Amino acid sequence: MDTRLLLISHAATAAMRAGRFPADDPLDARGLAEAGAARVRLSIPEDAAAFVSPSVCARETASALGLGAAVHEGLADMDYGQWHGRRLADLAIEAPQDLTAWTHDPDTAAHGGESFSRLVKRIGQWLD
Repeated sequence: MDTRLLLISHAATAAMRAGRFPADDPLDARGLAEAGAARVRLSIPEDAAAFVSPSVCARETASALGLGAAVHEGLADMDYGQWHGRRLADLAIEAPQDLTAWTHDPDTAAHGGESFSRLVKRIGQWLD
């Protein structure tokens, strides 16, 4: 028997459109419309098992896709620490060394949150 794994990112939020790190933001009207439109395109079977991050935008995306998804903490978005809700452009001015370290070294968590390598490990453990 074949298994199909489809990984779907949540639809866009107003914070994403403004270049801000997420702070558990809901979908905006445009994001809801995009998720609803994707429902037909993705052709997800009605009996598909679905799992979702605990974030509001991920749960709203799953709902807009018509999925009764089970929430799993292991699928949580990266912990951005002190950067939650902050604009990337502002951090580039206020903390350029921290931002450069974070984007160039996967083990760095200059914001006091989660590093890229820790995120990959966490998601890998969930997938296992």
